[in-house]
Amino acid sequence: MRSGAEGAVLFVHGQPGIGKTALLRHLSWLAGQAGDTVVWLDGDELGPEPLDATRDLGAALGLRPDADPLAELSRRSGVVLLLDNADLRLLGPAADDWLRDALLPALPSDVVVVLAGREPPALRWRTDPGWRGVLRTIRLGPLDEPDGRELLRLRGMPDAAHPAALAMADGLPLTLTLAADVHARTGGRLPAVPGTAAPEALLKALVEHAPSRAHRAAIQACAQAPALGEPLLATLLDLPDATDIHRWLADLSFVDTSRRGLRMQEFARAAIPVDPELRSTLRARAHDHYRQHLRRGDPAAVQRVLADFGYLHRDCSLLTQAHPDRPDLRVTGLRAGEWSTVRAIIERHEGAESATIAEHWHTRQPEAVRVVREAADRVTGVLLLVELSATGERDRAPDPAAVATWAELDRHDRPAPGELVPLVRHWMAVDGYQNPSPVQACLTLYLVRRLLTTPRVGQVFFGCAEPTRWSVAFGYAGFARLPAAGFRVGGWDYAVFGHDWREVSPADWLARLGGPAVETAPRRLLDAAGFAAAVLDALRDYPDPGRLATGTLARSRFVAAGGREPGPAVRSAIELVATTMRHDARDRRLLRAVELTFLEPAGTQARAAELLGLPMSTYRRHLAGGVQRITELLWQAELGIR
Repeated sequence: MRSGAEGAVLFVHGQPGIGKTALLRHLSWLAGQAGDTVVWLDGDELGPEPLDATRDLGAALGLRPDADPLAELSRRSGVVLLLDNADLRLLGPAADDWLRDALLPALPSDVVVVLAGREPPALRWRTDPGWRGVLRTIRLGPLDEPDGRELLRLRGMPDAAHPAALAMADGLPLTLTLAADVHARTGGRLPAVPGTAAPEALLKALVEHAPSRAHRAAIQACAQAPALGEPLLATLLDLPDATDIHRWLADLSFVDTSRRGLRMQEFARAAIPVDPELRSTLRARAHDHYRQHLRRGDPAAVQRVLADFGYLHRDCSLLTQAHPDRPDLRVTGLRAGEWSTVRAIIERHEGAESATIAEHWHTRQPEAVRVVREAADRVTGVLLLVELSATGERDRAPDPAAVATWAELDRHDRPAPGELVPLVRHWMAVDGYQNPSPVQACLTLYLVRRLLTTPRVGQVFFGCAEPTRWSVAFGYAGFARLPAAGFRVGGWDYAVFGHDWREVSPADWLARLGGPAVETAPRRLLDAAGFAAAVLDALRDYPDPGRLATGTLARSRFVAAGGREPGPAVRSAIELVATTMRHDARDRRLLRAVELTFLEPAGTQARAAELLGLPMSTYRRHLAGGVQRITELLWQAELGIR
């Protein structure tokens, strides 16, 4: 490659577990042996914007924060740049431009660049005349039997055990490696599970045969945290020193080492058996760890803590966007000539009167408008964030939402001088409006980051067209519905939810999110066991809104907070939780069993198991796990309602 015979840039792609990261690590070792300068970057860890990515590149080179990493690289020779998880960077135009137009041209002429991702490179890389001549693409496929046997020998598995491992792996290096690990740790016993189910079964066996309870807890901790350094692991396990366990984790075949610590591969995160009680304990300890880092105040550290915290709560409907299904989505400001497009989107979903109000705020506060863009730069979502503290009575008069929200402030506590009071006035996806979606996830993460990192934010308000649909998520996040602040525009009734940062600081909010809420509202009508029974009854009654309306779950606080008829309210809450579960690979499997049993019933459990392609015992285990997960998420909402 360095000679230019077959191109200076190699892009390797293939399915998870096919060996992309292992190949990059071997290339890194070869380059090191040859005396080259190796630069390792990971798409999972690079910042979302070019400036962040440049800073992360400097950290990878060990440079001072004020140094210019591009200039430094241009002066070096024998550079080998390795970028893992590259598809996460190539999906977005901003990252794509940084790679193609800033980073790679700055590298010396003898550079070797190897990128690895699940998908092949974006079309612009393959059609651009400047890159077409130097870019080589290779798809990694399964290992043949001789190579599979060689891998097993290198992992220490005796030849006599090879046939069973090869039969279950279908040539996937990951499965072969796991099989060798299980064979070594269990005295030669391999689960008799072939094909796609093999990695999960092998992982379960590895967890069950971990050396101690602390080691099993460490696996769970690694599955929860996006990156696990020794200090964080010690905090999560409540140990004075976790060095030995950290080393043990690093030796597991499904755990990679990065600059920030150990990272479990995504397939393993989804397949590791979960202990709900242990997960709750680990999250509580992680909250304390992240809160301490948040209070240090360094902006870059705050952004990383928020991203880590969002990953920790990737099963929350408000924070799934920290690890979204659409990593190409990003929030930006308006460009010249785009306002008419945004206005049309608002009018399409909320009517002409609402669009006129949005035009008013665009004129008064043009910086209030933000949009969500996809890879092709198309606008897919809209956000209009009005700063009420900067308004006068005449500014607020044309907008019933601003008038009603300011009246709410008048009744309780007007902002102090210099205190900010943001009102999320319009928020929607082009397709789906305010329904849960990747666009809504992207908008929400942007708002969370902005609100938590902006000084002097006092109270925050959200206008919402479908309060019942979102009451679970708002309650989870500690936003209370304010009945007196509701308003009507264009024949539609809207609700307002609010949160006071002066009473619950950002650090404390992060600590509370996802954990049991402090009971400040009227006492619950149901205890945990009664609530679980009520959820199961509601799932059985899901097709019948009449039965849902008279069921026990209709008496829950999150249903009452929505201000909607109880039958449709219960249904909407279940639908929102189901949408949340679809963002998580493990939860998706469990949800399918619930859907075919209760939400879109297949008729019989035997038929449901057949449609899922599962043995009856596995189907029942998935069904029980799915019901438990739905109960957990609804219970969090019940505790979170203020």
